[in-house]
Amino acid sequence: MKDVRDKKLWIFNAGKNYQGNPKWLMEYIRMYRKDISVVWMCYDSALKNYLQGMGRRAALYDTGEGRKIMEQAGVYVVEMCKEHFQPELEGIVILNLWHGVGCKTVERKVTKGFLSERIAKKYIRYHEVFRNQQLFLVTSDAMKAHFMEQCGLKEEQLICEGYPKNQSLREMKTYNPAKAFPKLKKALQQGENRKQLVLYAPTYRDVQGEDFLETALPDRERLISVLKKQNMILIIKLHPLVENTPSFLKIKKQYEQTEELCFWDNRYDIYEIFDEIETGIVDYSSIFYDLLAKGVKKFIRYFFDIHHPERFRDYAFDVQEMTCGVTAYDFEGLLLSLQDIQEIQDGEFERLHRFFWEYETENPCESIIQKTLLFEPLQEKAPV
Repeated sequence: MKDVRDKKLWIFNAGKNYQGNPKWLMEYIRMYRKDISVVWMCYDSALKNYLQGMGRRAALYDTGEGRKIMEQAGVYVVEMCKEHFQPELEGIVILNLWHGVGCKTVERKVTKGFLSERIAKKYIRYHEVFRNQQLFLVTSDAMKAHFMEQCGLKEEQLICEGYPKNQSLREMKTYNPAKAFPKLKKALQQGENRKQLVLYAPTYRDVQGEDFLETALPDRERLISVLKKQNMILIIKLHPLVENTPSFLKIKKQYEQTEELCFWDNRYDIYEIFDEIETGIVDYSSIFYDLLAKGVKKFIRYFFDIHHPERFRDYAFDVQEMTCGVTAYDFEGLLLSLQDIQEIQDGEFERLHRFFWEYETENPCESIIQKTLLFEPLQEKAPV
């Protein structure tokens, strides 16, 4: 184990893109904590070049530079329980900010689907890493109990706070949304001609995940007609595992010139425009709770496949009880709902906000930083 690590050198990663809680914490540190050096770790040169072009420090994992940085760093900020830890990370503090609260089972409690074998392998291989080196962000009493059970966590590993990506940090912009997505100009402008911005960001389906959009939105022409009448632009943001599938790319190409449909490019962090979204079309995704945390009050719960539980992981909570908004069980219901969206009641908003975001404060980043700097890795051995 490396004896000396620099507690003021932090490295970050959130998969293939610059986004998520790690990105928001890194941006906060860049702006407000000049005493801490930050580096984003990349899997490919495209992301590294993109970040360096924005003035961010970035390095590739599988290079001499990247390995040296990993050997020196004191904190590794992620948003998932990684399946692989490079040897250079031995003994580092792992700050797991997780990627979303919600109703689905995760990690150790996943018993079916293609992820179950991979999850079992990583918890066998990295038992001591997860137990000794990991700090884990939880957002409420309910989520504390949930993740302690789902991820096998102990009390001393927990940081109780809100999510960095849900904080109000308006000065933090890494792209110009109107330039990246010209269709959104009429939704981002002010005045009476402003279009309403609606977001559909469905969760990944373990079964039939690649072509479910054909089932979810079978008649795009009628959908476009409704959106046009309601003066709406619909952002369709798919999970990274789905965004490059042939089925989706075909639909995207077919409607790329349609003013009412905006297909999101996951290279850009959609949380930077959350303040502009007026309505969320949600299902079982944790993005519902992030929209709720940002104050969105209009939701359509689109449960077109709720009667096919084999497509999903098991639920730790009742998804209908733990969400709110008008409910559509089929495409016809979705079209009707778009034409009459009512704000959720304050009581419902407060109930769910308290259940999932009880620990949230105005400045979660500072609290997370301080608690991480004080943490020392544990020394427990794996059971034989």
